[in-house]
This record gives sequence, C-alpha cells and structure tokens, in this order.
Amino acid sequence: MSSTTKQIASVKNDQPVIPIDYKEKYRKTLEQLVEAREQIRAHQQIDTRPTTTQHRAENGVAQSVQPARALSPELAEVVRREAWNYLSSFPYHTIQCVNVGKAAELLCVEEDTVRTYIKCGKLAASKVGKEYRIRIFDLQQFLDATAVVKVMRKRKHNIAS
Repeated sequence: MSSTTKQIASVKNDQPVIPIDYKEKYRKTLEQLVEAREQIRAHQQIDTRPTTTQHRAENGVAQSVQPARALSPELAEVVRREAWNYLSSFPYHTIQCVNVGKAAELLCVEEDTVRTYIKCGKLAASKVGKEYRIRIFDLQQFLDATAVVKVMRKRKHNIAS
C-alpha cells in the first residue's frame, strides 16, 4: 500500500468501503458509475418527451436543443457532491457580494433603479431567497460599461450680471 493510500475500516450498506486514493479523490467508484448508468437507461426508457425542441438564440437563429431530463435522487446526490467539491475549492473571500441597498449606495442611485437594471439584464445578480446578491466583479463591469459623464448645463442667465 502506498503512502498516499489510506485504508478506511468501515462498512456501508453491508459492503466494505473501498480504500480511497487521495490523488484520485474526485473519481467515482465503479459501482457508483454502473448504478448511475443503469438509472439513466431506465429513465430514458420511460421518458416520453420529445428528444429535441426549438430554442431561439439571442441572435434570432432557431437552434435544436435537447431538453434536460430529471435526475434520479441518487444521481442528483452524486452531482451535488461533485459540485460542492468544485465550489469549495474556491476561497470564500474571492467571491464578494453586496445586496441591492449597498449596490445602490455604490452606484449613487435608488434601490428600485438597481432592481430595474437586474430585471432588464443590464446588471448580473443571483437571487438568494427574496433578496438579490450582486458580485463585486459584476458591479465593476457594469460601472465600466455604463460610465456616464455628467455634462453641466449652461445657464441661460449669467449670475454675475
């Protein structure tokens, strides 16, 4: 047994747990892959939805796309676990977000204006519960894209006269 392999002495579902090699910690065991493949095949056999559908892209061209299929609970758990492993590899401090109130304060506009920017797609945001969260990076991109130069209006009458 190499120094990077660790033996785990436990039993899961009346089967011994396979030793985990930490160099390959993101690879799934053969049993999980076989089980996932069987579930996908069983799901494909009972699915009666059309295999393709038309979707109009932003440039107006119609494209054929395959609709998403619902995942079985076991396969969804595998996907959730892998997504969590991927996302947890990012340091938390690099993903800074602000709420609508703070974004409005930074942009010097009202909160309703920020919500309007989000709804019309000018400002990227994610909805967490009932609130929007805006990444600082997206806010900076929005500021760079919509830089407005204020032009002072000329007065009709000279104040000094």
